[in-house]
Amino acid sequence: MSARFLITLLACAALSACTTKDEPNCNPGFEPSDDACVPVDAAVEMEVDMDIADDADIGMDGDTEPDLGPCGEVCGGATPVCNEGLGRCAECAVAADCAARAPRTECSDEGTCVQCTGNSDCTDPEAPVCGADGLCEACTVGSADDCTGVTGSGGETLAVCTDVGGTPTCVECTADDESACGDEVCDVRNRTCSDEPAGETNLCQPCVSNSQCIDGQVCAQDPRADEPPLFVCLWRQDASGDAAPNGVCGNANPYNTTRSEQALIDGTTATVCTRRFASCLAAADHLTFGRGDTECTGDSDCGREGAADGLCRDDGGIDRCTIACTVGSNDDCLVGGFEYECLNSGVAPPTCGFVPQ
Repeated sequence: MSARFLITLLACAALSACTTKDEPNCNPGFEPSDDACVPVDAAVEMEVDMDIADDADIGMDGDTEPDLGPCGEVCGGATPVCNEGLGRCAECAVAADCAARAPRTECSDEGTCVQCTGNSDCTDPEAPVCGADGLCEACTVGSADDCTGVTGSGGETLAVCTDVGGTPTCVECTADDESACGDEVCDVRNRTCSDEPAGETNLCQPCVSNSQCIDGQVCAQDPRADEPPLFVCLWRQDASGDAAPNGVCGNANPYNTTRSEQALIDGTTATVCTRRFASCLAAADHLTFGRGDTECTGDSDCGREGAADGLCRDDGGIDRCTIACTVGSNDDCLVGGFEYECLNSGVAPPTCGFVPQ
């Protein structure tokens, strides 16, 4: 063996450069691939690419694109769901996709998470309208349609939109709209239908609506019953008729005192005729024992509690409730259809007696 042949043989073994006649002779860092030498990493990548191509059914000629599904793209970000019905990526495809988006827990036809798709989805009296952004919102005061289909806890129809403490809200009725109450009247302060008939409650009787009082009267706050306010039927000063003031409260004894801008139950005011000294409750206690079931023991037992408008006086050995009056006139002592004498018993103030005239 010659020295030249031995050197060549050792070089082939050390450099792994000796190949069969069918493989190319590649330098270090390269390896044969088909009829060419390629970097070692490139060969690995080529094998991976070929595997992907095989899996995706892609021909080496590049004529076929990857199959990305009905949306034609990988969905993510703000539109993470492939909505096959729309053929595009969207926020949702079914309601379950919106489960973590409360209150937007419904999927709209446009593939967005919403709280509502129509007013029928909004049942809260304070938010009965489905807005353009898919959220339930407040009704518009005076709207004839915004509260359609809204009901209360008792099943009552809440068809009227009104302001309640600064919030437009669906209610059963108001002072301006008592149509839901039929022949009864609206309890204006609670905005619910009452069982009180319209137009039948007379002077000094409790009321919940102006329409509850007989013609010419309004439901006004008794001026001697402030807290809590007591609303009773009283004449309007401008009411006309046989027993009405006809513009002068002195014509309507014992409601002979004019009260301007007196608060009415509907939030407005009016000039009304009231009793001079007593509240309606104090007048009702006349001839009775007041709030007790035995004779009164002091003025505090008579009239509205805390109002100091009733008086306790002796009636032949029995103490009964009465009311103050003006000596020389019995105008303040007309109670329950009877006239009593205004007496000066020596204990101020003068009071209405206990024997009808």
